[in-house]
Amino acid sequence: PCWLKISIVLGVTKPLTDRSTCIMAFCTACCTAPDKSELDLGSKPLVDAKGVLDKSPDQVVVESGIFEAKLRYEGRSHGLVVDTANDEQAIIKDVTGAGLVWNRNAPEHQQIKTAAMILKVNGEAVTGENVHRKLADAGPEATLTLQKAAERNLVLHKPGQLGITVKFAKSSYGIWIATLAPGLVQDWNEKNPDQTVSVNDRIVSVNGVTGQSQDLVAKMREVSDAIVLVVQHYE
Repeated sequence: PCWLKISIVLGVTKPLTDRSTCIMAFCTACCTAPDKSELDLGSKPLVDAKGVLDKSPDQVVVESGIFEAKLRYEGRSHGLVVDTANDEQAIIKDVTGAGLVWNRNAPEHQQIKTAAMILKVNGEAVTGENVHRKLADAGPEATLTLQKAAERNLVLHKPGQLGITVKFAKSSYGIWIATLAPGLVQDWNEKNPDQTVSVNDRIVSVNGVTGQSQDLVAKMREVSDAIVLVVQHYE
């Protein structure tokens, strides 16, 4: 298939030489290619799912933002759509099937929502690279340890460089910060220590623009004065 390897550095496109860190953006003008960055484990209808809330003591929030959820199902699906574009993260994009049943029974602080990151499956650590296998190996029951994202709202004023490199895939959940160097974002962190952003955080809105990752990048390129970023932060 036709694809490009790109890295966005403050809105400048340049080729990447490291194949292990490149991001593939498919050329929709000349071909159609499947987006392998998204794992859909939840296409079965809700009526086929048997999500069960286990109210045992180990199903409590273990620390701020981190919680456990136990999914049980009949069929093949745990009911999760997971973004694995970043090899280091498994981010929830959508919840269906048994995941929705869990949410219906669970208290607010234990509900699985978009932007949550899967940390463990049945006690074993997961990343974007291995979450496919870990969920498949879990069988009809999976206990997930997840972390909720903390939303940050940055207001940055140009002139000046943002000082970040961002990466994205065709249908990734937002765009993620790959590197952080001196610039407007680092200045924000120094002035707002309780609202800092970090490498691997997800930018999901740029001056009110949401949706496709390509749209976010395009908006970042065109902004010439103030830029408002909504960022999902992970500890």
